[in-house]
Amino acid sequence: GAPWKVSKDLMTTLNIAVVVVGRTNPYCSSPLGGDGSCVLGDPFEEVRGAGSLSLVDSDCSLTMDIIAQRIIQNATQYTVRNQVKSSQEHEYHMSKEFVPEA
Repeated sequence: GAPWKVSKDLMTTLNIAVVVVGRTNPYCSSPLGGDGSCVLGDPFEEVRGAGSLSLVDSDCSLTMDIIAQRIIQNATQYTVRNQVKSSQEHEYHMSKEFVPEA
């Protein structure tokens, strides 16, 4: 997976000049820290300090939290669907009989 923080090493290694994010910066939309800070820290701290962070306006309300919820929801639906299919297949195989040809 991708690293949480955009480090100077990552920027140098991949020759990244600018990191662009939407103004609805979702990395900390539901902070876990009691003081309102993100427990994982600011992923853009080094980029922001280097002046390489660019914010853009967006009408899109899609955030990482929404995407994560969709993945979880779809994974659950997929699991339930496959459990039903598996059960049906098992029942079919258990009730299957040999039918001699006439």
